[in-house]
Amino acid sequence: MKKKKKNRIKKNVRTYYYDLDIVRALACAAVLLYHLGVLRGGYLAVCTFFSLSGFLSVTSALRQKQFSLKRYYLTRIRQTYLPLAAVTLITVLTVSLFPDILWLNLKPETRSVLFGYNNWWQLGASLDYFARHVSSPFMHFWYVAIQLQFDLVFPLIFMLIRTLRDHGKKRTGYILLSAGTLASAGYMLSLFVKGAVMNAYYDTFSRAHALLAGMLWGFVRAEREKSGRNEKIARGDRNTLFWLFVIIWICMMVFCGDGGSAWAMILTVPLSVLIIWAGTGDRPKRNYDRAFSVISGMSYEIYLVQYPVIYLIQELLGTGSGGSGLSAGLAVLAAAVTMALAVLLREAGSFRKGIKERRKRTVCALCLCAVAVLSATGAVRYIKAEDHTQEMKELETQLAQIESEMEQRQAEVLQRRQQEEQDWQEILASFSDGEESLREAVRQLPVVGIGDSVMMGALPALYDRFPNGYFDTGTSRTSYVAEGILSSIESRGLLGDVVIINFGANGEGPERIRENVVDRLSGRRVFWVTNTNKYMLWVNDSVKALAEKKSNLRIVDWYEISRGHDEYFVADKIHLTSPGREAFAQAVFDEIVEAYREEWQQKVDAAIAEHEAEERKKTVFYGNDMLTGVYPYLDGAFSESETVVITSEGREIVETFRQAAENGGIPYKVVFAFDSSARLSSEEWSELTGICEGHEIFIVSADGKAPADGSAVIIDISDLDPRGEMYMPDRIHLSEKGSAELASRISEMLLSDDGQ
Repeated sequence: MKKKKKNRIKKNVRTYYYDLDIVRALACAAVLLYHLGVLRGGYLAVCTFFSLSGFLSVTSALRQKQFSLKRYYLTRIRQTYLPLAAVTLITVLTVSLFPDILWLNLKPETRSVLFGYNNWWQLGASLDYFARHVSSPFMHFWYVAIQLQFDLVFPLIFMLIRTLRDHGKKRTGYILLSAGTLASAGYMLSLFVKGAVMNAYYDTFSRAHALLAGMLWGFVRAEREKSGRNEKIARGDRNTLFWLFVIIWICMMVFCGDGGSAWAMILTVPLSVLIIWAGTGDRPKRNYDRAFSVISGMSYEIYLVQYPVIYLIQELLGTGSGGSGLSAGLAVLAAAVTMALAVLLREAGSFRKGIKERRKRTVCALCLCAVAVLSATGAVRYIKAEDHTQEMKELETQLAQIESEMEQRQAEVLQRRQQEEQDWQEILASFSDGEESLREAVRQLPVVGIGDSVMMGALPALYDRFPNGYFDTGTSRTSYVAEGILSSIESRGLLGDVVIINFGANGEGPERIRENVVDRLSGRRVFWVTNTNKYMLWVNDSVKALAEKKSNLRIVDWYEISRGHDEYFVADKIHLTSPGREAFAQAVFDEIVEAYREEWQQKVDAAIAEHEAEERKKTVFYGNDMLTGVYPYLDGAFSESETVVITSEGREIVETFRQAAENGGIPYKVVFAFDSSARLSSEEWSELTGICEGHEIFIVSADGKAPADGSAVIIDISDLDPRGEMYMPDRIHLSEKGSAELASRISEMLLSDDGQ
C-alpha cells in the first residue's frame, strides 16, 4: 500500500525544465534587440516562441487529470489577455497626452488588438513590419493576435488528438498534426514565392506550423515518458546538443538579413523543436538559472511593452539616421524603460497568486491598482478618440475612381503619341521672350509620370497642366518597380524627354535602386518629387544627394513646398486633398518650367534689366495684427504697395514667406511688422532676412529678437511702454495711438534718404 502511494506521488512530481527558461529568455532578448534595430534576424525568435507555446500548452494540459475548458480559458484571459488589454489602453492614454503625435489608425487598430485580429488588420492596412516607417505603437501585436487565436482553438485540437490517442488511434492524431504542420509550412513558402512577404509573416495559417510542431512534440514526448521509452542519451551529451542547437539558432539570427527569409523562418521551427527536445532533459539547477528564470518569467510582459516604449521614444526624442533604428543611447534608454515597465506589469499580475509576504502583497496590490486606474482612463480616451476610418475609405474610393479614369486617359494618349514629338519641336521654334510662352510650351510637353498613390490622387490636376502627358501610377509603389514600368512605356514608344518620378512614401530600398532608375533615363530630364512621410524623409536626402551627381536629375521639393499647409493633406499627412492636388501639380509644373527656363533665359535678361529700376521702388509689407492696425495710418506713398497679413506663428511664418519668395518672388523693399504673438525666435528672424538676401529689409522690433547684424534696418518701438496708452490691455496689440506712431516711424524710415 505504501509502495503504490509512493509511486503515485512520484508520478505527479512535475519536472522543471531549466533550459527552456534559457531559450525563452534568449528569444525575448532577441526580439527586443530586433525592435531596437540591433539584431537583424531577431524576428526569427518569434518562431521559437510559437513552438514553445504549442509544446507547453500540450504538456500543461496533459498534466491535468481532467482537462477543463473553463479553467483553461480563464487562465488564458488572466495570463495573456488582461496584460495585453492593460498595455493597449495605457498606451492609448499615454499617446493622447502628446497632441503632436499623429496616430492615424488609433481607433481601428486598438479595436483589432483588443478583439484579437490585429494580424489580419495589419494585412488589410498594408502595414510593413520591416520598413519601420508606420506610425503605430502596436506593430508587434500581430504575434499576440495569433497567440490568442491559437489559445481559442487549442482545446478543440488538444481534445481531438487526445481522444484519438485514448482510442488507440494515436498515429492518426500524430499524422493530422504532422499534415497540418507541413501544409502550413508549405503555405508560408508559397506566399514567399508569390512575393507576399507580409502575408507570410502575418497570416495565421502561415504561422500555424510552428504552433502545431510544438504541439506534436508535446504529445510525442508525453507518450515516450508514459511508455518509459525516454531517449537513452547521457545528460552531458544532451546538454552539449542543447547548446549546439542554441548556437546555431543564434547564428541564424545574427547572419539572417532583415526583411524576412522564407527558409530561415521555416527552418527555425524544426531547430526550435530540437532545442526543446534537448532542453527538456532532467538536470539539476545551476547558479545562472535564476537570472534566466526571472527574464523568462516576464518575457511576455517585456514583449508587450517594448514597442510602445520604442515608439514613444522615437516620437518624442528622435530616431537614428535613415530610419535604421534608435541611436545607441536611446536604445539603452528604451531597454531600461521596457524592463522597468515589464516588472511593474508582472507585479500587478502576481497579485492573484495568494502571496503570503505582506510587503510583497502590498507592492503587487499597488501595482495592480495603478495599472487598473491607468487602463480605465485609457479606455475612456479610446472611446472618445476620433476614428479616421471613414475618411480613409473615402480616399480609397476616390483613388479607385481616378485609377479607372487614368486607364481610359492612357488609352487615348497612346493613339496620338506619334505626332507629339513633332508638335513639341514646332512649339520650341515658336518660343517668344515671354514667360507665358514658356509655360505654354511646357504645358504641351509629352511628359511621362510614374509614381504611387500620391501622384495618382493628383492625376486630374496633372493632366490639366500636361494635357499630352502619360502617367502610370498605382498604390503602395516604391522605386523597385520603376525600371519595369519605364521599359513597358518605352516599348510602346511613349517615353519622351521629360520623366516625373514620385516614390518614397511607401518605403524605399538602397540608393543604388534610385541611381539605376536615373541612369536608365540618361539623356532625358528626370524630375523627382520628394515625399512628406516623416518616417521616410531620409529618401529625400538620398535623392537630393543623387541630384548633385546626376546632371539630368532635378528635385521637385514637395516636402518643403507643402510645409505649413495642413489644408493640402488628409489625416495621414501624405495623401492629398483637392487643394493639395492642385498645389502638387503646380509644384511639378513650376519645377519643369524652371528647368526649361535656362534654355531661353538670355532672351529675357534684357527685359528683366529694363524693369529692375522700377522693381526697386516697390515695397511689400508682411505682418500680423500689428500690420493690420498700422495700415490705415501709413503714408499715401504706400497705398499701392503689397500688404500680406499672416495669421500663423513662428516656423510657419518663415515657411509661408519662403514659399512666397520662391513661387512669386518679393519686391526689393520688404517690411516685416509682427508683434510678439507671432512667436518668432532670433533664429527665425535670421532665416527671414536670409531669404531676403539682396533686398532692402526693414523690421519692426518690439522685443529685441530681430537680428542686429546689419542685415536689416531696425524700426525700434521698444521705447513704447506696453503698460501705457500705446498698447491695448493685453500688452501685445498696439492701440490706435500706438499704431499711428508706428506708421509715422515706418514712413519716415522708408522715405528718408537713409532708407532708400
